[in-house]
This record gives sequence, C-alpha cells and structure tokens, in this order.
Amino acid sequence: MSNTNLQSGRRSRHTPKVGDVFKMQLPDKSYLFGRVILADSDGPTPGSILVYIYEDRAEEVAADPTALSPARLLIPPVFTHRALWNKGYFETVANHALKETDLIEQHCFWDVMRSKYVDEHGQPLPGRVDPCGVFALASLNLIDTEISDALGIPRAD
Repeated sequence: MSNTNLQSGRRSRHTPKVGDVFKMQLPDKSYLFGRVILADSDGPTPGSILVYIYEDRAEEVAADPTALSPARLLIPPVFTHRALWNKGYFETVANHALKETDLIEQHCFWDVMRSKYVDEHGQPLPGRVDPCGVFALASLNLIDTEISDALGIPRAD
C-alpha cells in the first residue's frame, strides 16, 4: 500500500462517468473534491480519465456543483485511471451534467515525448495556456504530491 496524504476510503467498482463529483480525504479528515471531465478518453493512454481537482476544503461531504468552478482549480487538469476509485482514494458522491461554464476555456498539457503543448486529445497547440498539466497518466503518488505541494502540507514519506 502506498504511503500518501490522501486517505483510502470505501473501495468502488464504479466506472467514472463525465460529470461525476468525487471526494478525497486528507490526513486532517477534511475533504477535497474533484470532477470527471472526460471518461474513457483518447488522452495519453486509452481509457484515460481527465479530472479537475478543486482548492476548496470541507469538513463534511457536500456535492454542490456550483462551488466547483474551473477558476478554483488546486492543480492543473490531470489524466488518471480507474484504480484511484477501485482503491478508495477517489469516492464518487454525485453526478451533475457538465455545462460550458464548468470547463476551462482551453485544456493544455505538455507532451514530453513530442516536446510540445497539446490539448486533451493530443492535438498540438500554438503555445502554453495556463493552467497547463502534463500529457501523461498520473499515478496516485504524483497526484498526492501535487496536492500536498499546492496545499503547503508536507509530502508523505
């Protein structure tokens, strides 16, 4: 088992769907929330899941989609995989259809293999657009490190 700041909770075989709101628990028992933006996408690997993770922390679970604004992202959009739900690190709490206002204007990722900026489908962009992530599948440890750094909490050993 991985040593992370994100706490493992209830494991789920739920297949993430576009619009799913999920919670993540931190060591202080507060929650962060995320949202599935693309599911089973053609991102960096087949079946990639593009998620937003928001900066607001809560002491209890709430799934108010109006609070999930792309202006309040904690880290840049990130591609990941189902294992984070299967292992209980992400737990779906609601599903709300995405509206145009729920999305950043232009997704941007740095494609290390091709040394260029690309969109969520791997199509080249003329340059960097912030917030800009990495065009790769992120593991639990990488997501945990990015969240910890953004929140200013010590990284897990």
